Amino acid sequence: MEIELIPRHFPNVGVIEGQLPEDTVDSLWKLIEESRKQPEDMKPELAGNISSSIRLDGNSPLIGDFVKNVIPLYIEQTIKSYGPPWRTTMKEGQAWNLESLWVNFQKKHEFNPPHDHSGVYSFVIWMQIPTSYAEQKKLPICAESNADGSISNFGFHYTN
Repeated sequence: MEIELIPRHFPNVGVIEGQLPEDTVDSLWKLIEESRKQPEDMKPELAGNISSSIRLDGNSPLIGDFVKNVIPLYIEQTIKSYGPPWRTTMKEGQAWNLESLWVNFQKKHEFNPPHDHSGVYSFVIWMQIPTSYAEQKKLPICAESNADGSISNFGFHYTN
């Protein structure tokens, strides 16, 4: 799995952005469809105001490859921008593992409020985005407020 990463610079935390290869995206869609056959509801564990969230198989080889390939790239990018990242020291023989993996199916007006994730690293993969930021910021609820930087966007809130 090859991913071109684009570092996003924040004052105190590293974030990378990349485009997944088409075959990886196709495999993710298959994983999602398999999970829909016998869905395990994740809503009780999540903060979102979302009608449907289901667990995905975190033991999938696809996900294992993703974790094994992306974390080292993230660490490399973070070291270049910020120095060694915190909480990344591993004992000999240890490997990264994925605690949980899920998919959210959001409908109009549904959202994830500010929340945090446990663990050392976290990631988001957008599979289908039915809106455009440019269109959304013209809506009356946004155009008449100072929220034009927030509507329909993914945001980070953090302290240093």
